This record gives sequence, C-alpha cells and structure tokens, in this order.
Amino acid sequence: MISFDLRRSWITCLLGCLVLVALAGCSRTRYRLRADRDAHAILQSKTAQRPWMLPWDYSIMPDPASRFHDPSPLDDPQLPMPAPQLYAYRLPALPGRRSTDSADQAPPWEMPGASDGSICLQTTDQQGQHSIRLTAFQDTSLEDAPDAEPIEPERSSTDSVPMISGEAQIAPIPEFIWQSLPDSTSLRMFEFESVREEYERTFGEEPAPEQRDASPRLSLEDILHLAGINSREYQRQKEILYLAALRLTLDRFDYDLKFSTGGNRHTVDYTHDRFRGVTVNRLRLPTVVTTEKLMNSGADLVARFANSVVLTFHGVDGFAADVGSTLLLDLSQRVIQRDVIFERLTQSERDVVYAARDLARFRKELFQQLSAQYYRLLLNYRRIEIDSQDYFSNLRGWLQSQAEYRADRRARFEVDQFEQRSLESRSRLIGTSNSLEQALDQLKIRIGLPTELPINLDLTELEELTMRDEAAATEERVRRTLRDLMVEREEAEVERISVLLNGAIDLTDKTMRMLEARQILTGESVPLEELQRLLEELMVEEARLVVSFNRQLLLQDLAPQEGRGLLLPPVDGADPRIQAAASAPPLLVFRRSMELVRSMLRLIELQLPLIERLPDQATVADEIRGAIEQLSSRYEQLRDSLAKVIEERALDQIPDLVELAELLLNETQILADDVADILQSPTRTPEAQLDWTVRQVDELSVATQQLLDASSMGLAPIEIQMDDAMLTALTLRFELMNQRERLADNWRSIKLAGDDLKSILNVRASQEVRTRSDVNRPFDFTFDDSQTRVIMTFDAPLNRRAQRNQYRASLINYNLAFRNLINAEDQVKFQVRNTLRDLQVDREQYQIAVSSAALAFERVVSTRTQLEQNYGRITARDVFEAQQDYTRSLTSLAAAHIGYLIDRIQLFMDLELLTVDDQGLWSELYQMDFQPQPNLHLLDYGSPVYGDLPPGPWFSHKMKRMLYVPPGETVIFQPAGATDRPEPLPAAEDVEPLPEPAAPQLLPEP
Repeated sequence: MISFDLRRSWITCLLGCLVLVALAGCSRTRYRLRADRDAHAILQSKTAQRPWMLPWDYSIMPDPASRFHDPSPLDDPQLPMPAPQLYAYRLPALPGRRSTDSADQAPPWEMPGASDGSICLQTTDQQGQHSIRLTAFQDTSLEDAPDAEPIEPERSSTDSVPMISGEAQIAPIPEFIWQSLPDSTSLRMFEFESVREEYERTFGEEPAPEQRDASPRLSLEDILHLAGINSREYQRQKEILYLAALRLTLDRFDYDLKFSTGGNRHTVDYTHDRFRGVTVNRLRLPTVVTTEKLMNSGADLVARFANSVVLTFHGVDGFAADVGSTLLLDLSQRVIQRDVIFERLTQSERDVVYAARDLARFRKELFQQLSAQYYRLLLNYRRIEIDSQDYFSNLRGWLQSQAEYRADRRARFEVDQFEQRSLESRSRLIGTSNSLEQALDQLKIRIGLPTELPINLDLTELEELTMRDEAAATEERVRRTLRDLMVEREEAEVERISVLLNGAIDLTDKTMRMLEARQILTGESVPLEELQRLLEELMVEEARLVVSFNRQLLLQDLAPQEGRGLLLPPVDGADPRIQAAASAPPLLVFRRSMELVRSMLRLIELQLPLIERLPDQATVADEIRGAIEQLSSRYEQLRDSLAKVIEERALDQIPDLVELAELLLNETQILADDVADILQSPTRTPEAQLDWTVRQVDELSVATQQLLDASSMGLAPIEIQMDDAMLTALTLRFELMNQRERLADNWRSIKLAGDDLKSILNVRASQEVRTRSDVNRPFDFTFDDSQTRVIMTFDAPLNRRAQRNQYRASLINYNLAFRNLINAEDQVKFQVRNTLRDLQVDREQYQIAVSSAALAFERVVSTRTQLEQNYGRITARDVFEAQQDYTRSLTSLAAAHIGYLIDRIQLFMDLELLTVDDQGLWSELYQMDFQPQPNLHLLDYGSPVYGDLPPGPWFSHKMKRMLYVPPGETVIFQPAGATDRPEPLPAAEDVEPLPEPAAPQLLPEP
C-alpha cells in the first residue's frame, strides 16, 4: 500500500511538471537560436560554392563596436535613452593598412631653373614627401646693377647647380597672411609638407601640434571596415536576406509532420448546476492533439486525437464518469489544381537566391561607392595642396610687384593685377577647403558614423598617385626636350654650339630625374653614373663657352671705338684687357671683369668632380676648393664695395675697384690654367667642339629614346573588346540572373491562372475511430464504433469571369516582365559601353593633362623669368595666364588619374568581375595591370537558365518545362550591311560551354 501511494505521488509530480512546462513553453532565447540555426542552414545550402557566397562572418547581429549595438538583453531589449548626445561614439580598432615602399623615400622631382629672379618648383623634403610648389624668387642683386642690360632668357646649365653668388632666395609668406586664414583651411593645408615648409620659412618652426589635425587617419581599408560595422544600408540588406530565409523555414515546415498551430489544447470546464433543488456538479476535461503534414503530391494529411472526460457529482446517480476518445485521419487531395499548392514554397526558395545575389551585389556596390567617395576626397586634398601653392605663388608675385613698384620698376595697374589674382586664389583655396569638409561629412553619413566625429584621411595613396603623375609629367618633359634637341641637332652650326649644349644638358638632367622617379616608384636600382658623368662634362663644356663669351665681351668693350668687335692680341706680354681702359667707362670695365671672374669660378667649380675622379687627386681637389672659396669671398667683397660706392655716389673710387678686379681676374686665370693642366683638357677648335657635341647628343638621344620606349608610366589600357565586354556582363550580372528568373516566376503565374479556369476536382477521405462507449477506457479503440467517409467535390467552370481577368492580367504581366528583362539587358550593355568609353576618354585626357602640365610648367618658368628681367613684351597678364594654366593642368592631371581609377572599378562592377573579400575590399584594386577576362558563355552555376524548382513536390509536367529550356548559342550577328554569316562563338577554355542567346529566349507557352 505504501509503495502504491509513493508511485502515485511520483506520477502526480511528473504530471504537474509536464503541465507547468506545457503552460510556460520554451524561452525566447531558445526560439531565437532555433530560428538562427534554421535560417543559417538554408543560407549555407543556397550560397555555398556560388559567386554570391556569403562572407564567413555573416550575421544580422550588430557588431559590438557598432553604433546600433544594443547592450541590453537581446530577447528583452530596453528602449534607448532619448536625450541627445554628441561625440559619444568612439572609433573601434582599425585593421592593418596596405604598406607602401615609396612612402619613406624622397622623389627627386625636377624643378624649374632657379636663375636670378626665377621661380622654383619644390624638389623634395627631408621626410620624403613631395609636392609641386610655385614660388617667386626675390633676386638679391636687383639693386646692385641698375645699369644691367637685359640678358637673353635662355636656359643655362647654371640653373641646376648652386651659384657662387647672387643666389635666388624664396621670400617667406608674411605672418599676417597665415593669421588671416580660417582655422579650418589652415588645418587642411598643414596636411602637406610643402605648406609646413612655407610656415617654417615664416616662423622658423613647424606648426604646433594643436595647429595640426589629430583626428584618426582612415585608409580605404579602414573606411570599408567601418562601413561593414556601421552601415545602416548594409545591415538592412543582411536582414532582408535573413528574413527571406526565415520565411522559407516556415514554408518548408509545412512539408514536415508537425503539431498543428491551434489544434492542441486541453480545457477544464467546471459547471455547478441547480434545478428544482437538485444540485449537479460537472467537470469536463476535453483534450485535443492534432498533427498535420503537406504531402509532396499536394495532399493535406491531418491526424487528430480527441479525448473527452466528463465527471458528474451529486447527480441522480451520485457520481458518474464518462470517458471517451476519438482518432481521426483525414486526407484531402486536389486532382486538377495541384501546382498552386507548391507555389508558395517555390517562390520562397527562389526569393532566398534573389536576396543572396542582391546582398552580394550590394557589397560590391558598397565598395564601388565608397572607393569613389574616397578617391574624390583624395582629389579634394590634392586640390587644396595645388591651390595653396598657387595662392603662395600669386601672393609672392604681388609682394614682389609692390617692391618693384616702390623702385619704379613696375606700373601700379600691374601691382593691382597681382593683388587681384592672389585674392582669387585665396578665395578658391577657402572654397576647396569647405568642399572637403562637406565631402568628409557625406562620407561619415554613408558609412554610418556621426557627422560630429572628427576623421581624416591617410594620404599615403594620394602621395603615390601624385608621384606617378609627376613622374609621367617628367617623362613628357623629357620627350619635349628630346624633340626640341633633335630639331637643333638637324640645324647644328658652330654659331649654335651653346644652344645644342644647353639642350643636351637639359635633356640629361631631366632624364636623370625621370630615372630617379622610376626608381622610387618601382624600387629597382637605376644606374645613373654614366648620365651624371655626361652631365658634368656637358656642363664643363658649356661653362667654357660662357667664359669665352664673357672674355670676348670684355675685349670688345676695352677695344677702341673704331676697333670694337675685334679680338685684340696681347702686347708685350701684358693683358690686353686693360690696355684701352681709358676708352671704355670704368663701371662697364668693372662689370665685364667681374662677370668673367664669376664664369671662370663657375668653370673651376664644375671641374672639381672631374678632378676628384682622378687617382691621388683628393688633396689637390681640396686645395682648389679652398682657393675657390677665397676668390669667391673677394668677389663678394668687390660687389659690396661697388654697391657702397654707387650708394655714396663716390664715382672717383671706381678706377681703384677696376684695378682690384684686374688683380682678381689674373689670380682666377692662374687657378683656371692650373686646373686645365691637371685635367689635361684638350683644346678644341670650334669645328671639333661641334663634332664632339653632336656625337654626345646622338648617343644621349638614342639612350633616352630607349628609356622612353621602355617606360611603364601612364594609365594601363583596358584590353577587352566592346562585344566581349557586353557578353561578359550579360552572362555574369547577378541582377540579370534575377531578372531572368523573375520572368520565369511570371511564366509560372500564367500556368497557375490557367488552372483556375478549369474545373475543380477535390477528393477527400477520412477515417474516424472511437473508443467503446460501454467502458471508460480512453485508448480502447474499436472499428465497431467508427466512421469512414470518401468525398469527391466537383466544381464546374460555369462562372470564371474573375479568373478570366486574372489569367489575362498574368499574360500582360509576363510580357511586361519580358520587356523589363530586355530593358535590363540594354541598360547593362549601355553601362558597359559607356564605362569603356569613359575609360578611353580618361586615358586620353590623362595624356593631354600630362602634356599640358609639362608645357605649362615651362611656360610659368619662362614668363616669370622674362617678366622679372624685362625681356620681350611679357606682361603681368601673361604670367597670370601661365600660372592659371599650370594650376588648372595640375588639377586636371589629378582629376584624370582619379577618374580613371573610379571608372576602372566601375568597369569591373559592370562586368561582374569585381570580387570583394570578407573585409569588403577588391584584392585587384592596386594591380593596375590586372585585365578583365571575357566570359562569353553561361557558367555551370547559371543552369538551369531560369532557375530551379524545389526538390520533393510533384510538379506537373508543364511546370517542369522551365527546367529544360535550352540556353541557346551565344552569337554576335554582323551589323547591318555585312555579308558574313554569324557563327556561334567557341566555348571558353576550361569551362563547359553553356551558351546563352543574345536576346532572352521566351519560355514555352504554358
């Protein structure tokens, strides 16, 4: 008895626990995890080994570093605090950056010649950063030679080497100019080393840390990483795919044997009934359990167990119990309209594929859009640097024109023109800076960052792009110089040896800079010793010509008036340069003598490297260098003495200066003769010197042309034909795959609407078995107490007006979908054609911009030099136009390069050949020689062409016809007027040919 009571207690407790569990159900977390598991399993099966495969970290859960990450419990979230907050978000840790070997090296870009009063294009800085800088020089000798005659503005090799005296110095920007700039503008300007050098030239130190932007510097990889975390559009696309998979889990669940949604319940019904003084209490406990399943044939199978327990107390019979159960098995089958049952599952299966392709396409579009924004931002940064240097150059021109106006060397209207141009360049600089700030805010919104969060860009890639642009411009200057030199070579004469030498020196110098630029970009070692030696020899020869020319000028000025222009031989061993001093003005004699001394010192200085290469001549070279310094010091002292004499108007002291100049000239000549003896320099006749120069020019031109032919600078051409590109896009584009399969969806709707026009024939069979009524046994079923039913329902198509309209609408919708497919294909072809044209234009515009930059570079140099030396009819307007053209050419050069990069990405997007990794980055982004490979046939994942049907359901034969539509052959028909017959294209290598028609083939009529 005790054991029976104990067993009964355990059973009671167990039943109580089961009741509590049934009442409570599973937790929210358990349901959520099950949903995630089922959805991810479907996504894995739908995307594995497909081009639209999901990234490994796909999840709809926000990243913990995301702005929309909710730290509250996931299954019971709390509402956010409504109070607004600023600067609350902190950037997460950023991934590693792409390394660049050229960032720490200094590009030796060629600068315009720094001749007296000329301009300079910045070379390189100590930290290896580069920039183009146009600055006007203040000539320290402007006041020293008021009587100076205009000098032919022909480039000399002395422009490329340090001068002994009279060096041009860059005038610093006044302090008030820096202080007047807006803080936001100067903050962006200080991103560039060239601007910081200008600041240091003014204040003697670099900008303070608080004047620099300390915001995080983002590379393209960082931007993509942050977009993957914070992009609201990307998060929504992931959720759309997840929801599609979630809907499919429910539609697949219909084909599983399961408990019904609302047919499983237990009821407790207690009734207290009084009638004529008789009290009856009843307790009813009905229980129903129902399971159901949708069969592959389209039949609905329902199994139901119903139990009824009725307990009666205090009735006529006292206590009574009535227990009975019913078991029902029901099967319902449609005979005619069967495919419509499978349509929901079919569409859900296909919607998951559509959503997966849309997500893959969105990730590519996100990369394309963010990279385009990134490169346009780099262009804005580049414009700030260009506009900054343009402003500095115009500002220096204005300041210099003011000084010249005060010295009565410049008209007032020209000063006003310089000031007007500097104000315009300042306005443009501030406007560019403001545009940059707006573009940065737009980027923040695009990647999901708060707009108040300060960010900056990593300019490493901009530096590399600028280096390539400047290297291309350097090559173009080499080509232009080589072309001009070849023209001079054809007209070589003794009287034009200096012009030929000058061109050879210029070409050699630019070729060396071109090779140095290549070395920085490619990292390959470039031998420059031979070119350096040739440059030194050419410069020595040119310096000899300058010495000879200055000596001739001195002799002509010292000759009697009637014999001027003749070279006078020395008399009694005396220097003939002083014999006729009385016949020439002393000041002119002094100036000619000093010019000769200066050119001789220059010649000796250029010969020093040649002496150092001789064996055992290092000591001699040091002695000569010391002698040069002493003579140069005396030269400077005489120049200062002349300036003081002119200032004090003590003209009677000029003859004494002439004697000192003669003494200095004689000592310099002695040193020059000693150097010539050491080098054993040959004495060439003019004809021999011309032959030597021509040989050097010929060898140099051949070597330079070979270097230019082997150049890889410029923008890489896209090597894909227009027709191949269009076919590639038509066979690979994800949205076209979706559009084709949606056409099949509309085709299926015709079949379903056509079925509704037919008769309806349903068959239903049910079997109900009950327990015996004479005993209270809930599981004692017997067929003696049962019911069997077979029902056949036939609905004649006597009224199908609504169905008729629906069928006709389905035909229209199918044709609309077909037109949409044609339109989508036309749009894809248009995109491909347009992008290819844009790329071709980009390359042409880039070449034009390179040539324009090289030409404008030379124009700025020549016009400023001629204006400052009052040579020719050059006006301030000519300088403005040259400066404006140069600034415009630099901007166009950068814009063409960046436009090419953006269009190149767009082309690979249009062809569906752009593949992003799990971080959202295109791995071939920086491989400029990577070419799109044409694909002319559908690949294996494109079959069946119009999509698949889910396995399991028994689709009708007509519905299955969509699986067997032949893909056809890819054919390029000849244009109108061609006589050749079109032929199918050969199958691609290593790919099973699955050709596709140029125009989509209609599905078979349902």
